[in-house]
Amino acid sequence: MALGGTVSYTALGEIVAGYDWPTNEAFQVVDCESRWNPLAVSWAGSRGLMQLMPVHAWRFAARGWDYWTDVFVPERNVAIGYELWLEQGWIPWDCY
Repeated sequence: MALGGTVSYTALGEIVAGYDWPTNEAFQVVDCESRWNPLAVSWAGSRGLMQLMPVHAWRFAARGWDYWTDVFVPERNVAIGYELWLEQGWIPWDCY
């Protein structure tokens, strides 16, 4: 994590590189949805870099993670974001 509460391009690039995912597209969504702030919370209740809604808490629980805390961990937020992207493409995100 970089100073100022944002994740660096390099750090996020390393996380996204672990998936078969277009890095530039993931970066566009993160930029638009959270402005690279892993602690971002929207007025609608979405959280973290990929702005995941509480309705996806079950996805975290299935991995033994807690949505309310782990959604703010970039590696875990991106892991669930990737799972959503595999299932639905960019439909869950307004920014893409």
